[in-house]
Amino acid sequence: IFVGTEYLQSIAKSFNIRDVGRVRMLMMKPKSTYSLHHDPDLWRVHIPLITNPDSFMFVDGKMWHLSLGNAYLVKVQHHHLAVNAGNENRIHIVFDYCNNLAT
Repeated sequence: IFVGTEYLQSIAKSFNIRDVGRVRMLMMKPKSTYSLHHDPDLWRVHIPLITNPDSFMFVDGKMWHLSLGNAYLVKVQHHHLAVNAGNENRIHIVFDYCNNLAT
């Protein structure tokens, strides 16, 4: 454990995420989008910290609103993008390389 990451490590442990790669906090400004892409990782866990009703992820052709109070396992080898069409920031904690959760 790296000093200063204890809280994030406790979150990972609570979701049984053992094989964590990069952990980051992603912020999307209002009226912005990430382009359509796919990633070499298999799974990522998204935990919304701040969101709004006009914030969505599109994964493999399906639209999802990721609401507060939940964690979402996203298969990022599928094409995906994120849209924040709202008037406030969208902020998620994202755990990369969560392949142990695929089983």
